[in-house]
Order: sequence, then structure tokens, then C-alpha cells
Amino acid sequence: MKKAIKLIIILALVYTIFLFRDDIKEKVFTVNESAMSFPEELNKESCIGLNYHRVLEDNSLVRISRWLLNSDELVKYSVVTTEFEEQLKSLADAGAVFLSEDELLQAKKSGNFPAKCVWVSFDDIDYSVYKNAFPILKKANVPFTMFVIAGRVGDEDFNNLKMATWDQIREMEKSGLASVGSHTYKMHRFENETPIFLVPENRVAFKSDLKKSIEVIEKELEITVRSFAYPYGDTDEFTAQALRDQGLEAGYILAPQTIVPTDDNFYINRVLVNDATHRNVILPFIKSQ
Repeated sequence: MKKAIKLIIILALVYTIFLFRDDIKEKVFTVNESAMSFPEELNKESCIGLNYHRVLEDNSLVRISRWLLNSDELVKYSVVTTEFEEQLKSLADAGAVFLSEDELLQAKKSGNFPAKCVWVSFDDIDYSVYKNAFPILKKANVPFTMFVIAGRVGDEDFNNLKMATWDQIREMEKSGLASVGSHTYKMHRFENETPIFLVPENRVAFKSDLKKSIEVIEKELEITVRSFAYPYGDTDEFTAQALRDQGLEAGYILAPQTIVPTDDNFYINRVLVNDATHRNVILPFIKSQ
């Protein structure tokens, strides 16, 4: 028995070293801590936007790695399948009304959100969204939005992640549950501790990157792209204006606030979901309405 435990720990360490080797220090997934600092009370005349990145298989390696490292990537920016399924179930049991992005934007425009309103989104779209999250979403019949790094679709190793393919994204979109927006073409990385698309010298390049991302997504999926999620959940007015100039309808940030009708459509809030934020903030908020 002791040998088995040692073997599991060794395997977990190997898995963790592979997952978090030096090139991950590029901070591809880091968000500002202010995006997770919730106020004492959330506005109840609103809708809550939930944001996920990875939904990992719930196995011994992942659980031991979480316990050993307590890393942000595994604890803050990822959930495991059992957590994800329970999160959707507990919200549904509390009476949550899950909206598609189209329904969200229409309700926001009308100034009238349904009570217990929830909108689900995913950023990056690695293989775990297709393999682990999508079956759970289908089973629960929950609509969701995917924000795709268009130039990284199908990459086998994008900063240690296997990305979903166009066929997999297409299958999710064709299910009738998923809508698709842009998360840049390839400008999803840091430069000197700053998201590259926010570096002033890269403004012209960002406009080209944005345009290309939209063109590629629309060609591959035969849809109209209407929205963009800012990498790392941050933006500035130039970037927001670039989205407006491109004809998009919405841009999404990460912020510990709900969505209210008066919010600027290019600064729409989303809450980064993990086990702690779900238990301590999101579920109590839905139950309180």
C-alpha cells in the first residue's frame, strides 16, 4: 500500500513538473488579483457572467498535484469535472436561469434581466473544454459561449496545453448550445509583464490580429462573430474602441461584479469561477434572489 501511495505521489510530481515547467512563466493564464476581490454585496438587479478556462479530469494525479503545489493554474483557473458538474447542478437546483449570449445581450439592452440570471463562458478553448466540459453542458442543457484563440486552434502544445481542433469547436457550435467569439488570433501572451495587445506600440498590430481572428473564425464555422473576450480579463479604451470599429457588439473583461444594464457593452463583467468562488460567492448570490 505504501509503495502504491509513493508511486502516485511520484507520478503527480512528474505530471506537475511537466505542466508547470519554466515556459509557463510567460503568465499565459494570469489575471489581475483585483479580478477576484469581491465586494461585500453584488447587485441583485443583474445577471452573473461565469468564466471558466479548463475543466480537468477528476483523478488522483490532479488532486495530489493541487494538494502539493496549490498552484494558481490548478486551483484558481481550473475546476475538475466533478466540481463543474456539481456547480451547474447546484445553480440549477437554486433556480438559476441560464442564458445564451444572444439572450444575455438582448436582456441587457432591454434593461430587464430574469431573476437568478446566469451566463456561462469559456476562454482559450483547450481540449478539456471539448472532452470534459461539453458532455456535462449537454447533459445539463446549459448554453455557453467559447472565446477562441483563432491562431492556436488545433495546436498540440500551446504553453503545455493541447488546444481543441476546429472540428471539435464546430461540433460544439453546431450543438445549438454554443456561440463563439474571438480571444485574439495570436496575441494572447505577455510582453514585459504586460499583455502584448495592451502595449501601445502594438496597437496597429492588435487591430490586424483582431480582424484576422474574426475572419478565420467566420470562415471555419460559417457564423458571424459578434464579441471578444480580452485576454487576462483586462483592457483599455483604445482596445475597446478597436472592437467597436470592427463592428463587434460586446467585449468582456474579468471583474468581481455582476452585469447590469447600464454597463458599457465593451466592459461587460465576468466572474472567474473556481471551487472557492462558486461556494463562497456565486451560489449564495443566486440563492439570495
